[in-house]
Amino acid sequence: MLKGLEQRFTTRHQSFDGWLLLSALALMLIGWVMVTSASTEIAASLTGNPYYFSIRHGIFVLAAIGVGLLAVRLPLWWWREKGPMLLILGLALLVLVLLVGARSTAAGAGFRWASSTSRPPRSPSCS
Repeated sequence: MLKGLEQRFTTRHQSFDGWLLLSALALMLIGWVMVTSASTEIAASLTGNPYYFSIRHGIFVLAAIGVGLLAVRLPLWWWREKGPMLLILGLALLVLVLLVGARSTAAGAGFRWASSTSRPPRSPSCS
């Protein structure tokens, strides 16, 4: 029985993993539905268009699919050769966001989100 299922769902002789592609597209679609359902009222009150954030998210999803298609077209040897340098670059950019982003005071947050010495405020009942 398991042998039959393995033969039915195998991707051994295909040029791409269809199940992985289907899973990724399903996650993108579910995320899009969640963004739309969670933001229609906020978007309507802020912009007058209830689908503003949904359209914006859709544009980002299409851009991500485009970048993904471009990445698939690069040969495997290129990824093996450039992979370690791209990893170091990505980690350096994350550190840069942490250092520069910590100085941002968007919505009065300041350094609060990255501070390791801050403690949550004590409630009056815990004295």
